[in-house]
Amino acid sequence: DAAVAAAAVQGVTRPYSGGIGGGGIMHVYLEEEDRFVILDHRSESSENFGPDAFLDSETGLIYPESTRISSGMATAVPGAVKAWEEALQAYGTMSLSDVLQPAIKVAEEGFVADDNFIRETSENANRFQLFDSTREIYLGENGAVPQPGTIMKNPDLAKTYRLIAE
Repeated sequence: DAAVAAAAVQGVTRPYSGGIGGGGIMHVYLEEEDRFVILDHRSESSENFGPDAFLDSETGLIYPESTRISSGMATAVPGAVKAWEEALQAYGTMSLSDVLQPAIKVAEEGFVADDNFIRETSENANRFQLFDSTREIYLGENGAVPQPGTIMKNPDLAKTYRLIAE
């Protein structure tokens, strides 16, 4: 229960390190059985993503990094939410709706951005300028990177978590 709740909150406070758009591997220890269980929920690329996906068909050259990471070419089917659901059903004591409540609260009410969050936001600021919704969440009104100590909110993610909880 706590691992899923923490992962959901981390999706708000450390969006550059994880969240519902990605996947991973969950390592569960079943103390009563002295046994480990691994839930593999790595993201899977679509069928049409192949070895030439990042090559410009006209030039044969690799697309620039800005195109590769912002164009949607490297999309994948995320596995995190399904893993959370599976882990809670098999090993948890709470519902997915219940464990998502802390993350919903943090996304709605906000958290204090630390130096690391601001550094990572800074590293992505130029790309964030390309997308209105992203710019509104992570950058100030004039498109500037916020200062450490800024209260960061993500109402869209709170809404998404609510929909998942339902």
